[in-house]
Amino acid sequence: MSWLMPVRNAMPYLPAALESIARQTYCDAEVLAWDNGSTDGSREVLSAWVGERLPGRAFLDRPLALGASRARLVEESKGEYLAFLDADDVAEPSRLARQVAVLDASPELVAVGSAARIIDGEGRSTGETWRYPTDPREARWELFFANCLVTSSVLARRAAILAAGNFRALDAGEDYELWLRLLERGEVRSLPEPLVRYRRHPKSVSSASSGAERAARARRLARAHAARLFPGVPRAQALRVWEERSPYGGRRGPGTWRSVRIGHRMARAMARQRGWDPADVVRLPAVERVLTRPRRRDRLREGLGRLGARAAGLGLGAGAHALARTRRQRSGASSLRRVVFVVSEGFSLDAWARLGLLERHLAYFRRYLEVGIEVTLVSPAGAVEERYRDALGGIRLGYGPPGLSPDAYRVLLPLVHGRTFAAADAIVSLQVRAGAQALRAARLWGRPFVARAGYLPSLNAEAAGASGEQVRREAEREDALFAAAARVLVTSPRMADALARRGAVAASRVRVVPNPVDVDRFRPNPEVRPEVDVVCVAGLRANKNLSLLLDAVVALSASAWVIGDGPLGDWLRARYVDQPRIRFLGCVPNEELPALLQRARVFAFPTRYEGHPKAVLEALACGLPVVATAVPGVADLVEHGRTALLAPLEGDGFRAALARALSDPTLAARLGAAGRRLAVERFASERVHTLEREAIEEAAREGVAPEPGSLAAWWAS
Repeated sequence: MSWLMPVRNAMPYLPAALESIARQTYCDAEVLAWDNGSTDGSREVLSAWVGERLPGRAFLDRPLALGASRARLVEESKGEYLAFLDADDVAEPSRLARQVAVLDASPELVAVGSAARIIDGEGRSTGETWRYPTDPREARWELFFANCLVTSSVLARRAAILAAGNFRALDAGEDYELWLRLLERGEVRSLPEPLVRYRRHPKSVSSASSGAERAARARRLARAHAARLFPGVPRAQALRVWEERSPYGGRRGPGTWRSVRIGHRMARAMARQRGWDPADVVRLPAVERVLTRPRRRDRLREGLGRLGARAAGLGLGAGAHALARTRRQRSGASSLRRVVFVVSEGFSLDAWARLGLLERHLAYFRRYLEVGIEVTLVSPAGAVEERYRDALGGIRLGYGPPGLSPDAYRVLLPLVHGRTFAAADAIVSLQVRAGAQALRAARLWGRPFVARAGYLPSLNAEAAGASGEQVRREAEREDALFAAAARVLVTSPRMADALARRGAVAASRVRVVPNPVDVDRFRPNPEVRPEVDVVCVAGLRANKNLSLLLDAVVALSASAWVIGDGPLGDWLRARYVDQPRIRFLGCVPNEELPALLQRARVFAFPTRYEGHPKAVLEALACGLPVVATAVPGVADLVEHGRTALLAPLEGDGFRAALARALSDPTLAARLGAAGRRLAVERFASERVHTLEREAIEEAAREGVAPEPGSLAAWWAS
């Protein structure tokens, strides 16, 4: 058994990938890693792991293209079976044992994959699970239309890969191209359980490729392999079906009766080639899905249209609510009675609780209740949310019903909570990632839509060094969302300026509403004596740049508390294991955080980029002198030398600023007092809540969002 891992600038995700190999229940395997010119510390991590903690070899001095490095790893391997794992993904502990058993019992299989649970760049689940055909006949059919094997989930026979000609020297798409050639040697399938966590982040290979590039590669592969997969069917006919049915195709419209007939002919040709019953192949769910998808979608549209008409007939549409709103306005009452907040994908009450943030969020939403406005949180999670009902304090809660899969709930969320959305005066998205769901619900039920953005993914992607194509795609998604919003709430003037430059949303609909801080909970406590030199509250992720801070702490012989957790937790703890004055406290409930901040002399924040950091606001409110990097997001909040000390990302500037704050009590006291005044005057929860409430009320007075769509338009979106 051999694990094969090509690596290029894989920090901070590489340690988690290697750790997942070390935790496998099937242990008889070597690890082969090929570094392709990393400059971010990946080579050092490979040297520390491969050959030391894991048996195997790391090839560090021969950078190659991705496909070429995979091919060399296959050649260098000794195992009968080869397990693939990309350096930013994570294998579940049972993966290898489960897949080895399947290949041992199924000699006709040349490769076996699995479902994949999707995580984001910070290791959080997005709620998505990619599932692929478990029947080899379905897998063979679907591979023609799209890659239905996640490379990081594949266990393959080495002999079959070599017989098929090994990987080609390609920079992308090398895996899909090999899977199609492997079909000449045997069958492939996937296991139904998710045995790998697939990470989506701006620097991944898939993110770096544009949609046009992926479509062009897939089209070339379809042309090259159509004759082998469907002998006897003219290639032009096979490609016609591919163009209409593949996610990479350019049409995706309703197919003609002729293309359906061609598709059935292709399925029968594939069956004859493999010695299968043609009727069984034509009846496969994957074949039926591909051949009848347009008609099924039309029927679903018609059904939703009837449901929308019925809802309108019951008085749940925009007209009834507009009338009620007009009556309230004539009486002089506030037009805002009910607000629904849609929680972002990957977050939930459960996620907030695990991160120690639940009470911070709930305390803010309870301010709506104090002024007589009913609040409902609609979560993307399931029944796990029920355990937090007692903590809500009057806030209403909606979540996925038992028995409905996460994928189905994601599609049906606007209908599952239809009564809640229909009765709302406004529907508000929490972060950009929740915008699509909130907008669909607003369009379906004729409600005003308000987009709330604590950060812009496009600005963060640009700051993280993502490709120009990735930044452009993020900006286009944001612009499409914000153009449909009655109001757009951003947390800083920099974000508002970025939207103004792009021109997708009128400036009159954009409001700057900063993140809030509870200045009554987070306040100085002069009776508490400092116990630690430096405190930092941050997720243990790459963009937080914690090694810059902790290296400075070591150099200054200072003490530090790090509050938070994340994918780099194990790596950071191992790196500073011999530094007893550095303590990692993990996630702390927000209500317990003030007592810890009050026991520190300085708050440090070495981040690479931010949107509008709440941790800095809470430190300012506690009267702590803040030392931070001079990056967008932080520099929007504070002024160097007056309310904080800002230092460059590179060089010794951060260490010098930290030393200055620790050695000059007068400066520290002046910065702390100025920071406290700033927090109270600009970011106090009461003030911020008023700004937000007024913006939502403006949207509610105007009625439905600009460019409202019908139910059919919502479904088409």
